Amino acid sequence: MKIDSKYFIKELGIVDNKIEFMMDMDIFLSILSVDKSNKKYIQLLKEKFDDYMGIWNVDLNKNFDLINDYIVSNKLAYKIIKDDDNLKSERLLKNVLTEVYIINLIIENDISQKEILKNFVNEEFKRNNLNIYKIENIYKNFDYIFKNKKLLFIYKNKIKSYKNEFREILNKVVSIYEKKTNVKLDLNTKQYIKNVEIEEYKKLIKKLEEEIKLLKEENLKSTEQEQKEKVIIDLLKDINNSSNGNILDRLYIYLKYKKDENIDFILVNLFNVLRQLGIFPRETSKVGDEVVIGEYSFYDYRFDNDISDIKQTKAEVIYPSWFYKEKQVLKPYVKLKGD
Repeated sequence: MKIDSKYFIKELGIVDNKIEFMMDMDIFLSILSVDKSNKKYIQLLKEKFDDYMGIWNVDLNKNFDLINDYIVSNKLAYKIIKDDDNLKSERLLKNVLTEVYIINLIIENDISQKEILKNFVNEEFKRNNLNIYKIENIYKNFDYIFKNKKLLFIYKNKIKSYKNEFREILNKVVSIYEKKTNVKLDLNTKQYIKNVEIEEYKKLIKKLEEEIKLLKEENLKSTEQEQKEKVIIDLLKDINNSSNGNILDRLYIYLKYKKDENIDFILVNLFNVLRQLGIFPRETSKVGDEVVIGEYSFYDYRFDNDISDIKQTKAEVIYPSWFYKEKQVLKPYVKLKGD
């Protein structure tokens, strides 16, 4: 019987922090595959379970059959890799290769959007002639960590603790694949920003340049000036809202505080285009400063979380204000402390 995570959690009696529990369980069942001892996977499971999963108070002896069924349903490839140092099923091999490759990408890069991650993986697999059966099902396994920033932050912190183990699993799976197919793989894990996000920035620059050209060609009269301003203000809000990943905020921080000669030219070009439109950032509250958030602070800032129930707390300014000409369109963006 196929065991999914919902059934698994329910049968184990996990009531609180269910997602964090599954994160810990899946990480534990994965890294067992590269344990240095000569012991078999199940023996290691029994010996190390309490060390890794003790905080969850799960009785392994009582629930062993259920956990074993979950392994067979979801983590069988990791067990085979440990016990046989091989994987005969090409489909199973490709599936675990995709899964562990995605995990390494999340560890190595600042990834906030699932779609950009998918595009990058698809391009890398296309470049390596890797065809994965029903790859969308594998992507769906990562849906829960992209539900909100908090879950992504928690997940990344957990897997970063096992960065070396997940790199070793990837290397091992790649080695098995190359021996099996006689095909050499060249999968990038640290080129995420340069290979993907720069392309997104280029598209954004092109879009802005087209907007400038359109506005110039229309030769707007004074009565139409308000329409022009509305178009630009709406554009600023659109490309810098949270659902699009705070693109301008992140670019500003990257250009000012995280210099990189490989992309500085592109970023400078983007901000020049914005200034032609009259759009520019200004640190009305300096980035990095601590501010006090009160009951009516929603008039003064943008927030990473709802503050409706907050009387008073502290926050850190992480992004600047944004202006159209001298009109403030977006307030400084702050991150609440203790969240």
